[in-house]
Amino acid sequence: MPRQQVRVQQRKVKPKVAQMQPPKPPAGRSRALQARMLEGHSPATVIRLCTYLAVYQVVLLLLGVLLDVFLFRDWPLRALDALFFVAAILIPGTLIWPALVLALRDRKATPELVQGQVQQASPVSLVYGLGLLYVNTRQRQVQLNIDRKLLRSIPQNQVQVALRVTPNLHHVQNLQVMGPRLAGGMPTDVPERFRVAERFPLYALGGAYGLVFGLGLILLLLPLYGGLLWLHLLLVPVGMALAALAARFGTTFFQKRLESSLQA
Repeated sequence: MPRQQVRVQQRKVKPKVAQMQPPKPPAGRSRALQARMLEGHSPATVIRLCTYLAVYQVVLLLLGVLLDVFLFRDWPLRALDALFFVAAILIPGTLIWPALVLALRDRKATPELVQGQVQQASPVSLVYGLGLLYVNTRQRQVQLNIDRKLLRSIPQNQVQVALRVTPNLHHVQNLQVMGPRLAGGMPTDVPERFRVAERFPLYALGGAYGLVFGLGLILLLLPLYGGLLWLHLLLVPVGMALAALAARFGTTFFQKRLESSLQA
């Protein structure tokens, strides 16, 4: 009998491509300590930044002591000087110290293994200098701030990956692709219109801090003594409060303008 020829239709399956859109802000977390602007960075990086901050705080402390000893003679001015420099030292520390505690814990902790499928990736993150990676595990979707260099090793198709992540700062130590590489690597260049948005939190914090405490230091050093001492004591807190309000409304105004320009 003649052999029948069987025709088999082959269907080409196009691999799914991971999304590259900038992510939305994540929901709040219930951790006791928040890494805030440093989450995703390595413990060594956080410790180095804290060392720089500590040097800055020591310089502020020495400046406050020198002004208190050699310039100010009246005890109200000395008390105001002490309050001013304590606030100038503590406020930037509240942004960094929680991350320092988590970094010290991560130095002794065992990294966690995260396995799952890449759902979304972006070179833009809420943390300056890092990209963002969404991974679907069996239990939940994990959002990780990741070094942009590691994004280059991830193909644009939705592959399985395995990551070693520190338990506190959520720093991605290494990444291994487990699926087939059917597309090019993830782009790591930040789009032009998102570069200012990436730096905006740093500009806002630095500008607000410099405006409030820079104006406060100028008002503190005004040569108002004797009968004008009460005016001196009034100008410093009122001037700093007005500068803080101006920084708050100015930051909100420019943030809304930035968000509208990104959505256009």
